[in-house]
Amino acid sequence: LKLYDLLRVQVNEGPRALTASIRLQPNVQGAIVVLETKTGRVLAMSGGFSYAASQLNRVTRTERQPGSTLKPFIYLSALELGFQPNTYIPDSPISLPPINRGGKWYSPHNFDGGSRGLVTIRRAVEQSLNLPTVRLMSEMGRTPTEGLDFIQGVTQELGLYRQPVRYYPFVLGAQPTRLIDMAVAYATIANIGLKPTPHLIDSIEQDGKLIYERPRFDLQKIPSVDRISFYQIRHILEGTVERGTAVKLKDLAGYVAGKTGTSNNTNDAWFVGFTNDLVVATWVGYDNRNIEASLGSKFTGSRAALPIAEKVIRDSFKIYKDKEPLVGPPAEIQAQIITYPIDVYTGRFNEGRFPEVFRTDSKGVAKNTITSLLHGSEMNLGIEQMSQSGEDEQGAEDNDAARDRGRQFPYRGMQQSADAAYAPGAEDMYDLWNQRGRRVDNFFVNPTFQR
Repeated sequence: LKLYDLLRVQVNEGPRALTASIRLQPNVQGAIVVLETKTGRVLAMSGGFSYAASQLNRVTRTERQPGSTLKPFIYLSALELGFQPNTYIPDSPISLPPINRGGKWYSPHNFDGGSRGLVTIRRAVEQSLNLPTVRLMSEMGRTPTEGLDFIQGVTQELGLYRQPVRYYPFVLGAQPTRLIDMAVAYATIANIGLKPTPHLIDSIEQDGKLIYERPRFDLQKIPSVDRISFYQIRHILEGTVERGTAVKLKDLAGYVAGKTGTSNNTNDAWFVGFTNDLVVATWVGYDNRNIEASLGSKFTGSRAALPIAEKVIRDSFKIYKDKEPLVGPPAEIQAQIITYPIDVYTGRFNEGRFPEVFRTDSKGVAKNTITSLLHGSEMNLGIEQMSQSGEDEQGAEDNDAARDRGRQFPYRGMQQSADAAYAPGAEDMYDLWNQRGRRVDNFFVNPTFQR
């Protein structure tokens, strides 16, 4: 230190004297939003480390690669096509041909570079595996691109993307999205298929007179996905907390579900968790995506983002609403699902006590799709008995039943969202206020700060 250097400190009042702690402004940024699941009301939001230093709201104004936080929606799409949580997927190398002429083959890999033989859909989500995710996409249509198109249509209906980029790494979270939109998508899972509209302002009064009232939006069903699939994926995400990458919250299993995410080269770390009432979405990373600014190889979503959300979730049980178990299936789907005991690691029936949720056929029997994705020699692949792990977070790097599946579950293209009056970005009520040509106090346009 030399004379006239500027040093930031925090002054603390001790029992006998004042002390000062050095405070360093970090280069890394972060954002968090707390959303009420049933209403879409934003209860809390922080768009960065310091508003005085940067007025950029990273919750609503920036897009970042979501990594594995996108994966639940890939598996949600598969569940909608009739696959079950215990359906086997080969966790083995895969290469997909170029989408466009002159392009390159796509050959993804798992975070640890290895493969595990056969895994179930449940275990692939809990352990956030890349290879099974890409393989699943390739089997969801008559061609890999058809499966990709169906998945992207579902993400559009959820409001995650306006125009998805048609490339394979999309399914591993390579296309950036906003934190607020990811929070809404997870709120739709928490509501078992009913999407809220996020908003910051309910109404504004001036001198006792109502001068603005927010338009009312009902919870929306997702056109291409039924509530059975949403209930199944929510049940799977409970396992992410019980056994998977969010195992640090294991003592809250049954009360909280969620998913971690990490982008390529550990540039972005995510965690989105939810209770019956709240969604807490967090992001940690650097503002500039064009520089080699990794958080560090071990600073995955479970290490960098989850602890932030964890504190908020735990505190919410004290100051917002008491902890309560996640709700059961809605009445409208109870006759279409059945809970059946399986081995949670192998997915096999009658070999364990784990209560898995299955979609039933017209006779009320659980549809058995356990081998419907396998071909030929894949039937002989071993089943990986994966142990509990909270550190295996993934990046976004780059039989007859299977043949009949295309007829049984035909590909359905994207449908128009039912909530035509709302689009991502419309929750910024300050912008809407200006667009209506109403007078805005100059303070809000040009805020001043005291030194």
